[in-house]
Parts: sequence; structure tokens; C-alpha cells
Amino acid sequence: WVEIALPTGEEEEGDAFLGGGAAAHLALRIATYNVWFSRRNWRARARAVFRLLRGDGDPPFDVVALQEVTPRFLFLLREEAFVRRAYVLSDVLGTTFIGKPETAYGVLLLIKRDLVVGRAAAAAPPPFVLRSLAMHALPSQMARRVAVVVLDATAAAGASGPRCRRIAIATVHLESLGYRRVRVAQLEAIGRILDATDAGTALVCGDFNCAPDSDGDAAPPKEQASARAPA
Repeated sequence: WVEIALPTGEEEEGDAFLGGGAAAHLALRIATYNVWFSRRNWRARARAVFRLLRGDGDPPFDVVALQEVTPRFLFLLREEAFVRRAYVLSDVLGTTFIGKPETAYGVLLLIKRDLVVGRAAAAAPPPFVLRSLAMHALPSQMARRVAVVVLDATAAAGASGPRCRRIAIATVHLESLGYRRVRVAQLEAIGRILDATDAGTALVCGDFNCAPDSDGDAAPPKEQASARAPA
């Protein structure tokens, strides 16, 4: 998991960073996990992931990004009391997963209700407005897609300026195996999708199927990488 700190208007644009904690920033805690589509011990593995996400009572993560989510995992996840109480899901039926029922899988976002709805007993408005939540097709031979949530910080969050107020969070499972050029094309497509949101801060998380130091493998163009929060 990572913690991303959003500028509240007192910093120069592009000053968003991971780790944060300064008074001039609004922090979001984001978890990402590839839950593996295999049937091998899938129920025990799912329960272990749920324990991590549940935390000690109040779930600790504001946004959860999952990859290789199968319908059986999703159906088990959505019955968890902490999920029903605390999160909005990008898909509750598995309709965005591509493939035959026994082999279909995809990506999933969980957004904490308190972020966009606010606690029922709280007097203050929620810190964010859920601007959009969408699934986008990518160039792929494996039906890969990217899920993107766009959040606008409200005055309650202390953010000012149109770009400081908006954050986009995406999750993706890039093409597997030796399809380097496809991964590059997918990253370029994601860059265009995020640019279209006009977010001042964007974070892409997921399974990229490549290491940061891999020779000649997929990497975001330098101009995109430098303009966005590191991940």
C-alpha cells in the first residue's frame, strides 16, 4: 500500500508526493493487490486478503485496487460485512470481467464511502465528490481494461484551485508474457485517459508485468512520469 499526499493549494502544482504527512496536504491511503485468479486455495487466500483490508475495525484504506479478480472472489468479497458497510465497488456483479464464466477475471476498485458520502453522524461534508467511476478498454489481446475513479476534493478538505482539487486513481493489469509493445501501448492509452480527466494528481497502480529496472520493458514516457505522482 502507499499513502499519497494531495496538495491543498499552498504548493506549486506537481508537488503531490507519496508518503506525505505535512499539514498542507490531504493524505489518501491506497492499497493494491493482485489476488491471483487460480483456484488453488482460493478461498483461504481470499480470506487472508480480506483480513488485510479489514484492519482492526475501521478499514485503513481509502481506495483499494485489485487485479485478477474472478466472479467467485467478487461474490465472496461483497458479502464481507466491512465491505458492505465501508465501500463503494466499481463492479458488484462481475459484468466488467471478460471471458467464459469459469475463466473470466478483471480489475476492481473499492472506494471508501466516508470519502464521498460522509459519516451519517458527521456534521462536516465529505472530503470528496465522486466525479466519475469508469472502465476503459485498452489495446490488448487479453481483453485488458483499466478502471479509473476521479475524485474532486471539497472545501472541507482544504483544497483550492481546480487542478489541486482533482485526483484520478487507476488500476490495471497490463498484458502478460512477452507482449512488451502491447504494454507500452497500454501505458500510452492510460496516459491519454488520465490526461482527459484534467486531474492535477494521478496514480496508476496494479500489476504491470514488468520490473522497473527491466531492460527495454514497458515504462511510461518521461514527460508523463514526471508530471504525475510516482508509483
